[in-house]
Amino acid sequence: MRLAHFLLVMFISLVPGSAWASDNNRAPEQRSANDLRPAQEIVVVGERLRGMTTGDVSPLVEIGEREIEAYAADSISDLLAALAPRTRGAEANGPIILVNGKRIANLAQVGDLPPEALLRVEILPEEASLLYGAGTDQRVVNLILRKNFRAVTTIGAAQRATSGGTGGIGGEFGVARIAGEGRWNAKAKYFRSDSLFEADRTVVNGEGTARTLLPGNEKFDLGGSWSGKMLKGVSFDLSAMVGSTSSQGRIGPSLTPSETGGRNFLANRRTGRTAGLSAGANGAIGAWSWFASATFDRAVEQTRIERKNSNAGVRWDQSRNRTTLLLGTAQFNGPLVAIPAGTIRANVELEGGRYILRSESMLGLAADTVRLSRSRAEGSASLSIPLTGARVLPSMGRLTAEIEGNIETLDDLPTIGGYGAGLRWSPIPGIRIGSFWSRKDGAPDITALGGSRVITPEVRIFDFLRGETVVAERLDGGNPSLSVERTKSMRFSLSIMPDALPDLLFNASYVRRRIDGLVLPLPAVSQELATAFPERFIRDGSGRLVRFDARPVNFDQSNLDRLNWTLTWSKQLAAQLREAGDLRAEIEDKIGAGPRAGTLLFTLDHRILLRNRLTPFANGPTIDFLKGAGGGAARHSVEFSARLLNNGLGANLDINWTSGYRATSSFGELRYRDLARFNLNLFANVGEVIAKGDRSHWSQRMRIAVEVDNLFNSRQRVVDQAGVTPVAFQHAYQDPVGRSIKLSIRKLF
Repeated sequence: MRLAHFLLVMFISLVPGSAWASDNNRAPEQRSANDLRPAQEIVVVGERLRGMTTGDVSPLVEIGEREIEAYAADSISDLLAALAPRTRGAEANGPIILVNGKRIANLAQVGDLPPEALLRVEILPEEASLLYGAGTDQRVVNLILRKNFRAVTTIGAAQRATSGGTGGIGGEFGVARIAGEGRWNAKAKYFRSDSLFEADRTVVNGEGTARTLLPGNEKFDLGGSWSGKMLKGVSFDLSAMVGSTSSQGRIGPSLTPSETGGRNFLANRRTGRTAGLSAGANGAIGAWSWFASATFDRAVEQTRIERKNSNAGVRWDQSRNRTTLLLGTAQFNGPLVAIPAGTIRANVELEGGRYILRSESMLGLAADTVRLSRSRAEGSASLSIPLTGARVLPSMGRLTAEIEGNIETLDDLPTIGGYGAGLRWSPIPGIRIGSFWSRKDGAPDITALGGSRVITPEVRIFDFLRGETVVAERLDGGNPSLSVERTKSMRFSLSIMPDALPDLLFNASYVRRRIDGLVLPLPAVSQELATAFPERFIRDGSGRLVRFDARPVNFDQSNLDRLNWTLTWSKQLAAQLREAGDLRAEIEDKIGAGPRAGTLLFTLDHRILLRNRLTPFANGPTIDFLKGAGGGAARHSVEFSARLLNNGLGANLDINWTSGYRATSSFGELRYRDLARFNLNLFANVGEVIAKGDRSHWSQRMRIAVEVDNLFNSRQRVVDQAGVTPVAFQHAYQDPVGRSIKLSIRKLF
C-alpha cells in the first residue's frame, strides 16, 4: 500500500500540470526522441499522503467528493448516519471515527461541519480498529478534510404531515474554517414540532383533543470546536456544547376543567438540559503514536405528569435525573517487534471515569431520592501478529492473528474483564476473511440501577395473556438489584471486492452471541414474561391488568444468531462532453467550473435472525421469539438505497422492509404483516443547474430539497385470528404521522 502511494506521488509529480487540466477528448502530445532520453540524475522526494492511517491496512472503500454530494447530507453527522449500512461491524456496532488519520475525543469535533469540508471518506475493515483502541467488531471511518475551507452555512426547513394535524419548522446557522492543521467551527440549531391529537386521526375509543398521539417538541443546540497545534508534533482538539429539549403532551381528560385551571385534559411535560466539554491530543513517541482525551458531560431530565386523584382532584407526579460523567483516556499503539512474517503491533489503552447520579421522584405522597456514584478504571491491550507474508509462505496470502484482553475495576461491583482471539486472512487481494471469539463482562449502567421512577397513566397496552387492549399504568425507572452480564460471541466475516468489478463491494458476517444475565427492560406484556415475573404485572380482582412494571431485570440467558450481508455498487457518470476548440469551455475546465461528473450508487443490506431466544430464569422455559413467543420478532429486515447525482440534480430513494411474523399466546395469535417503507429525497444544486460556470452567481453552493417520508403512507397491519386489528395496534398508534413532506433550503456562503 505504501509502495502504491509512493508511485502515485512520483507519477503525479512527473506529469505536467497542463495534462490534468486538458480536455478528456484531446489526444496526448507527441514527444520527440530527445525528450525520451534518460536524464543524468533523478531525485524523487515523497511524503506521507494527507490523512493516511497508521499501519498497512488498506481501505475497503474510498468515497470521493461527488459521491459525498450524492447523499445530500447537511452535516458530517448526517452523512455518517446515511453511511451506516456500509460502516456497521459484524455486531452491528458503529464505527470509530478518525480525522485525517488521527483519533478525536468525540464526533462533536467535526460532526457539525458541512460535508463540503471533506476531501474524501475512507472506510477501513475491522482489523484496522485494533490500531486505534477500538473493539475488534468495529470498522474505522477516516474523514479526510480539505486543507483549506471556509463557509457560513444557513439552513431553513419546514415539514408537514400530508394527513394534517402536525408539522414542524427548523433552522441552522454555522461557521466553519479550516486552514492547514488548524480548524474551528460553531453551530446553532433549532427545531419545533406541533402536537398531534387523537382527534386528528381515526382512533377507535379515542379521546379527541384530550390525548396526544405525539407531544409537541422543541429543541435547541449550540456547539463549537477548535483544533490546532500548540506544541511541535502534538495536535489538540477542543469541543463544547449545550442543549435543551422540552415536550408537552396530553394523557387523557380531566375529571372537571376546574381541577386543571380550565383545561379539559391532564398534561405530561418533559424537559432536558445537557452540557458537554471534551478535549483531546495526538502525538508520537518514536514509531509509536499516542492519543489522550478528557470528557465532561452533564445532563438534567425532568418529568411532570398530571394524574387523577379521587381524594384531592388532581396531582402532579414529578421525577428528576441528574447525571454527571468525568472520563479520561490514554491510548498508545505502534510496532512491538519485527518477525519474519512482518511486524507485531500492539495497542494499550488506559481509561478512568467517575459517574454520579442523583434521582428524585415524588409519586403522590411518596418521595424517593437516590444518590449513586461509580468510579471505574480499565486497562486493555491488543496484539496484531502476522503469521504469513511476503517472506513467510507468500502463497498463502496474508494471515494475521489478533489477541485482546481487558480488566476493569469498579467501586460498586466486583472486578470484571474480558478476552478474545481471532484470525484475519487475505488469500488474494480483494478478499478478506475473519473469525473472532470473545468473552466480556459488562456492568449495568448507573441510570439502569438508580434512575428515578416514572409512572405514566392511561397507556394503551395489549395484554397477550388475556388477548385484550387495556388502559393501564406503566412504571419505568431504575432497578438497584441488577448484576453484571457476561457476553460470549463468535463472529465470522467475509469481504470481497473483485478486481474485474472494482465498483462492487460485498460484505457478509455471521454472529453467534450468548449473554448470561442480560440486562433488559421487560419487552412486552406476554404470557411467558407474565409467568416468569408475576410481580411486574399488577391486576385487579377480575384479572384485568392495571399496572405494567417495565423496569429492567437480569434475564438468565439470551441466545442470538444473526446473518448479515451488504452489497454496494457505485459508478461515476461521464461529464457532459464539450465541443473541441471552445475557448470558454477550456477556461472553465481549467478552473474547475465546467460540467462535473455524476455518480450512481446502490446499497443493499439484509439482516437475518437465525435464532432469537430468551430464558428468563435458570432452568426455566425458553422464549423463542421467532416462533411467536414473547410477542414475536421479525426474521428478516432489508435496507435498500439508491442515490443519483448528475448535472446538479439528484434523487435518493431509501426502502426499509421488515418481514411479517406472528405472536402466539393462550388466547390465540396475532399476525404482523410485512412492512415496506419508502423515503424519497429530490434535490437540486441550484448553482450547478442555472449558474453553470459563473462562480460569483448568487445560487452557487445552494441546495433545495424536497423529502417525502413514508412515500406510500405505509403502516404495519396487525390482526387477530378473526382478522380484526386490536385497539392497541391501530395505525394511529403504530405510526401517528404517516406520510410527511419536508422542504429545505440550504446555502453556503
